[in-house]
Amino acid sequence: ATISQEACTALGLELTDLDVHALAAAAADDGNTDQLDGAAALPEEVVEQEDAASRLWARGAGGPFEELMQAALALSMIASAGGSSSGLPPRLTGLYLIANVALIEALHARRFGNLVSGEKTKKGTDPEALEAARACMLVEQVRLCGNVLYGQPRAQSFARLTRALRAVLSHCYADNELPLLREAGVFAVRNATHGNPENQQAVRDLLAERKAAGVSDGMLQPPPIELEFAD
Repeated sequence: ATISQEACTALGLELTDLDVHALAAAAADDGNTDQLDGAAALPEEVVEQEDAASRLWARGAGGPFEELMQAALALSMIASAGGSSSGLPPRLTGLYLIANVALIEALHARRFGNLVSGEKTKKGTDPEALEAARACMLVEQVRLCGNVLYGQPRAQSFARLTRALRAVLSHCYADNELPLLREAGVFAVRNATHGNPENQQAVRDLLAERKAAGVSDGMLQPPPIELEFAD
């Protein structure tokens, strides 16, 4: 997703600070300019090790991905305990609200279709899509966004100026397959709007927009979303 300079400025950052692809490339670069290119140039045992590592990460919940997710949640909870005087570093805040929201939206689209683009709504009963949501720890992903937003006006503004606010609002529905999802969604929206009139109005506008368009987040007969804003 494209991030605006206005959104980055809300966190006191530049666009280059939140270039996920550039950061991933830099992390993968070990500084060895003499390394050979192509998988064929790698020793067979190295290729086997890389395949094994890929399978391990592909496990999602129950593998190292879950450990990393739990570590992120713990870190965000420690930071949020300090309130507005603390919080995560701006760059980490931005990366969480970009990367995690991208995954949240991808999982939502796989179950229910791309509601933003007008794609026909799915029923959300695809077992593979549901398994992907569980393996990628969708509930925890939404909860992490809520933690990052708690008591952080700059993060709240960033959420409004990107797709984060819309994404967490899209998960305030009852889901029989993921019963804790609505709780996590409401928690995230509450933290995104607490003491922030601009975000509160943005949520009202989004709800009115969805009602006018007949969007139901994929649920056949979803309960109405009713949120009380705390100033």
